[in-house]
Amino acid sequence: MKVLILIVIAAAAMMQACAGESDAKILKPEDYDAPKNEVCPIHDAKLQKDVVPLAYGDVRFEPEYLEAVRTRFPHANDGFHNAHNAKNFKFAEVLFCAECRRAKEKWLQNRKTPAP
Repeated sequence: MKVLILIVIAAAAMMQACAGESDAKILKPEDYDAPKNEVCPIHDAKLQKDVVPLAYGDVRFEPEYLEAVRTRFPHANDGFHNAHNAKNFKFAEVLFCAECRRAKEKWLQNRKTPAP
């Protein structure tokens, strides 16, 4: 009987922990200045929805990386930066281009220095 009670308590605790993770607040595109495009201007591919982690604080990128973002993978959106006003959120819903993510990965692999 004691073992059964312990199992029930453990299961309830696990369910509560899992529910907390899935109920984490997600920053929605309407809550920030999300791009309105539905198609990637570089790859002419339809943008897809994803939920990505937020990065807090000031993030400084190298000029070379920023140029590559602008010209090669503007909609990779595999993370969310500039989260100064989103302290209550852990994740953000973004639109991304699968081709941009592949181009970013390839660009990062071809770099001689570590990723930004």
